[in-house]
Amino acid sequence: MSNLVVWSLLGALILRTLDRVIQDPLTTIEVERERENHPLTLYIEDELKRLFKPAGGMTCPELERNLLEMRMRAPDKLEELVRDLVIKYYKRKRKPKPGVLTERRVELHL
Repeated sequence: MSNLVVWSLLGALILRTLDRVIQDPLTTIEVERERENHPLTLYIEDELKRLFKPAGGMTCPELERNLLEMRMRAPDKLEELVRDLVIKYYKRKRKPKPGVLTERRVELHL
């Protein structure tokens, strides 16, 4: 269920990030078609749960509340975070083209 929250709140950002960073239209179309069920969305969901609550799991409403709060307070940080998660996911899946994927560390201060 949390994957629906992630997709509804971050879907457009995820797709925009894919266009800018991965630069593979077929990948973007695949993610857009599978939406909340795409492995990338599920990966982002798991990583956000860990990030927001390192000691354990997080309920769907808690995740939604954290994402909405971050979107209001620090939209740039949220965009950076999603970008970094997309990069991390695709680095694990395939060898990146030189210079296209770069990973940066994002710190959250909520």
